[in-house]
Amino acid sequence: GVIGPGAASTRSRRLQALCADNMAGLYRGLSSYSMENDGNLPTMPTGANWLVQPNRYHLQPAITIKIIQPRDMVCPTSRVAAPDDQTAVSNPGAFLGNARLRFYSIQNLNGPAPRMTIQFTIPPAVVADGNPMFEGGHYRPLSRSEMNSAAHEGRGQNVLFLDGSVKFMKTPIHGPQHDNIWEAEGLNYYTGTETQRSATDAFLIP
Repeated sequence: GVIGPGAASTRSRRLQALCADNMAGLYRGLSSYSMENDGNLPTMPTGANWLVQPNRYHLQPAITIKIIQPRDMVCPTSRVAAPDDQTAVSNPGAFLGNARLRFYSIQNLNGPAPRMTIQFTIPPAVVADGNPMFEGGHYRPLSRSEMNSAAHEGRGQNVLFLDGSVKFMKTPIHGPQHDNIWEAEGLNYYTGTETQRSATDAFLIP
């Protein structure tokens, strides 16, 4: 049957809450990893183009040692369910390369990523629902009406900050500097080699 607007709204809020729970779990994993690695976030020394090999591959070391739970990396609005954690851990490359899953976007770890042990006046964003500029793995410019993630019907996006808080933001603009969490500061075209300009410049990519 047809789902009524009330039921659809309830389901949407439930998925939004589940999404926030995933991000909280992802933060616990990132925090645990950083405590064992001098405050650093997990990275892979690939130097790869992040449009070809998505930025999320940097999290593979933490997945392999089971500090990050793979299911926490996928928004529950994904049309394809995430595999169970055991399957993902046994073949993390296949999991991270599954273009059918709706992965979260994370701080570009090819650039100057913030260390978890640093205290910021305004905590930078480190994870969010999928960056709409790279839906489908290809860059496309955004109009102002398209700036929210597609994950929650364009209403906004869950965003995880470095202090562990998760907020549902109705716009990607954050902080007194009006930082757009999707873009590197001052750039409006991307080939996959760009990085953020500083550790506080949120540049959340797939």
